[in-house]
Amino acid sequence: MNCNHCGTTLPEGVTVCTVCGTPVQAAMAGPEILPVRENVAMGILGAIGGALIGGASIILLSRLGFIAAISGFLIAFCTLKGYELLGKQLSRTGVIISIILMVVTPFLAYNLDLIWQFYNELKVFGLTLGDCVPFLVDLIQEDAELMRMYLSEMGMLYLFVAIGAFSTIRNAMRKV
Repeated sequence: MNCNHCGTTLPEGVTVCTVCGTPVQAAMAGPEILPVRENVAMGILGAIGGALIGGASIILLSRLGFIAAISGFLIAFCTLKGYELLGKQLSRTGVIISIILMVVTPFLAYNLDLIWQFYNELKVFGLTLGDCVPFLVDLIQEDAELMRMYLSEMGMLYLFVAIGAFSTIRNAMRKV
């Protein structure tokens, strides 16, 4: 048996290292446990799946008339947990990839929800969902008041996502 601190070879039954004085833990019998290797590709797929769940919460809450920090928490939790479950381990790389998805997802979810609302109003005029995208983009770019509202609501969404995700990200970073 060797000392875990200084590496000195010790006789059996010793409870304290004779060189450095560190308490010695007896070697446990049984199979050696190998560290789990991270699978980044699967982790990314898991994080994307988690981000989709979080993005769906943004759209659902928007349909109910809310923009809430709970969406930020859900995006963070689901994205990080998805990476960890499929990637087998959460590392700094996994946290960074998850944070990138946490930034992209609210943007996509908000715009998808906006297009969906726009489509519901204009489908009576024969517009398809695909027609609404460029029409809405042009309308927002041309109307300063709509642009202000769009940016204000997007900013509010990101603020709530940041508030909801902060503690989850902080806790994940402490674990890695």
